[in-house]
Amino acid sequence: MKTFFKFGLLILFFGVIQGNMNAYSQPNATVTSVTFDKTQVIRGVEMIYAAVYIRNTGNVRGTFYITVSPQDINGTWYDFTPTRASITLDPGATGGVQVTWSPSSSVPTGACYFYLKVYKSSTGSDYYTDYERSSAFTIIAETRNAIVTSVTFDKTQVIRGVETIYAAVYIRNTGNVRGTFYITASPQDINGTWYDFTPTRASITLDPCNWGCSSYVVSFFQCSNWSLLFLFESLQKQYGFRLLY
Repeated sequence: MKTFFKFGLLILFFGVIQGNMNAYSQPNATVTSVTFDKTQVIRGVEMIYAAVYIRNTGNVRGTFYITVSPQDINGTWYDFTPTRASITLDPGATGGVQVTWSPSSSVPTGACYFYLKVYKSSTGSDYYTDYERSSAFTIIAETRNAIVTSVTFDKTQVIRGVETIYAAVYIRNTGNVRGTFYITASPQDINGTWYDFTPTRASITLDPCNWGCSSYVVSFFQCSNWSLLFLFESLQKQYGFRLLY
């Protein structure tokens, strides 16, 4: 009985040691940084990238599952993809995952709240840590607009029935998305008669804030007047070319 009793104590003591070892041998995580590739996202057009970096603060190798969720100004939640990005890290190691979100045109404009969790498994609800940031980035609407920056002509006098005048129209895309613009240019003689430069709707595609040029060609064959006006949409200028006999 005495020997059996000592053996039983030994088994009990070993079980306590083994349980304590299991309790302290596990991975853990902390979020070290979160960065975005932009501060403003055009809804329905652009995608935002988030880079999430975590460190394994445990003492064993582990796989971590990261879920990232933005919230709009009305309180609606969305998901970055992949919904549970995974990364495996050795003890003390730091690593990152990249997740993306493309807000649709129905997402309201305004600042977005940002929240993430580092889960212990690909499907469970247990997690190691979480992270949040208010006003992480802003949703904006797309805008398409243009301004005329300059209009030049290859000559100041045009001989009717003989010469052709060339007009160079420069515009700038002042919107925030790539766009195609269609330019109509029309001269008017001193009697109020309108003519058309050709092509009648010249097109040019510009990235935001880029400069562009579209050129026009027009021939005058019968016109008995002298001064001409050149019009571009709502912009009207008196230019110094004359129609000659």
